[in-house]
Amino acid sequence: MKTSILLAAGIIGLSALTGSARHADRPGRPHSLPPQLAKFDVDGDGKLSADEREAVKKAMEDRRKAILEKFDTNGDGKLDEAERAAAREARQEEAKAARTKKFAEADSDGNGSLNLAELTAALKSLSAERVAAVFKRLDDNGDQAISLDEFLGRTDEKPERPQPPRRPNHPRR
Repeated sequence: MKTSILLAAGIIGLSALTGSARHADRPGRPHSLPPQLAKFDVDGDGKLSADEREAVKKAMEDRRKAILEKFDTNGDGKLDEAERAAAREARQEEAKAARTKKFAEADSDGNGSLNLAELTAALKSLSAERVAAVFKRLDDNGDQAISLDEFLGRTDEKPERPQPPRRPNHPRR
């Protein structure tokens, strides 16, 4: 399990590091790092130097240790299925709390729902067309307002990932 956590953290880190190159060819967008990595760009050049990459690795290792410390209840140095489930549930609760806070911040008139203008103000980095598409997707009942339940519904629904069909007598890689 320890290997799985390290592997997952490494993949996320590497995909985030390489992801910045994908943004370079977008017209109208400056070359920049994803927000998770931008805080490590001490010199502000839009790239991670060797020292900055080392800081990312250290932060990832510190996070892994903190997760183990918090959820490794049997002290074996790895997360078993029950411990992983507890960690997953805690992360989902954190995400729900963060989205609830964002919703409250965006609800400028305090009526308990978001209209298109409030969502537009909250999503300043997106174009008007993109905000309208997000609004339409979130407004499940079509009442031109996004309730907290509709807003949170996207985090509560975790569809199961379909598994690819297995071919008989096909060796695993």
